[in-house]
Amino acid sequence: MVDAAFTVVKPMNHSNDEGLPGGGRQWGALRHMEWASSTAGNITIGCPRGRVDEETWEVFLAQMTETIAVAGDAGNRFVLDLSELDYMSSRGLRALTIAKREADARSISMTLARPNDRMREILAISRYDKIFPVTAAIDAVG
Repeated sequence: MVDAAFTVVKPMNHSNDEGLPGGGRQWGALRHMEWASSTAGNITIGCPRGRVDEETWEVFLAQMTETIAVAGDAGNRFVLDLSELDYMSSRGLRALTIAKREADARSISMTLARPNDRMREILAISRYDKIFPVTAAIDAVG
């Protein structure tokens, strides 16, 4: 697979602005999300890494929407590879819902693949495993 896109989001923590030399700002605890996309045969794959939370959900949604558009233009299916995702908040789940609507509007199948144990639990608790097809391997997408 060849990477087609890569985005890193590193939000600033402004809570420690005071007391720094020169009144400057510093990076707080880095919570971020990275995105890569690739194509394998007739599957376009989006692969987020890190956390999807209140700081990163908008970029997560934008990257998914863009990758779904690429899949649609190529006549491909869209697979979201969850293997590198550490956490997803309710805002991330909302982004999945919006992305699914976008995929459905383009008549593109959307599958969640390779969720790690934490993501599998989040999908089960939220019942998103009933809304989306979930597979253990990308090549299992049929």
